[in-house]
Amino acid sequence: KFTNSALMSHSGDIYFGSDNGFIRFNPMDFSSDESSTNVIISSMHIGDQEVHTESNLDLMENITLDHDQNSFGFGFSMLGSSLPSTHTVQCRLDGYDSEWKDILRDRSVFYYNVPAGQYRLDIRVSTKDGGWVEGHRPVTITVNPTFWNSTLGIVLILLAIGLFTFLMTMFVQRLTLKKKEKEEPIRFIMVSEPTGNLE
Repeated sequence: KFTNSALMSHSGDIYFGSDNGFIRFNPMDFSSDESSTNVIISSMHIGDQEVHTESNLDLMENITLDHDQNSFGFGFSMLGSSLPSTHTVQCRLDGYDSEWKDILRDRSVFYYNVPAGQYRLDIRVSTKDGGWVEGHRPVTITVNPTFWNSTLGIVLILLAIGLFTFLMTMFVQRLTLKKKEKEEPIRFIMVSEPTGNLE
């Protein structure tokens, strides 16, 4: 339990009294860690319209879009201290992008006509030693296909093709059978017709 006593020394150390003694710390020891810099997804656009979600957009781990919502983008904000000019913030839509994109200057990214499928939005921040740290947890983005390209749509198309093939086969078989039925009496008459008188 802390008491109401506190002291700052000439070295910058701060002492807090407690029932069990005192606690000392120096604020200078808590330097800003570049790896603690977080990137916030602050906005989302579908086409030219900003999307307003019921839940916190930055906390969403999965985003599902219809096939006609496959042009979309995100706006970003940076938490923590300002990043040095030598640092870089990049993002990549895994499964779509072949390279990372810098987003520190514009703090936004936009994707056009993304094919149906499942993707992962990754964000990373550079470190002073040339490495990279995760700037935001990955976000899974799913773009649904059109109905006729979905599993159900493909199954219905195959069933329709199968039914059409079956009906056409039955129709051809009935025509063939009727043709045979018409030809059989003619053959019978021709065989039964007398060839002449025998003496």
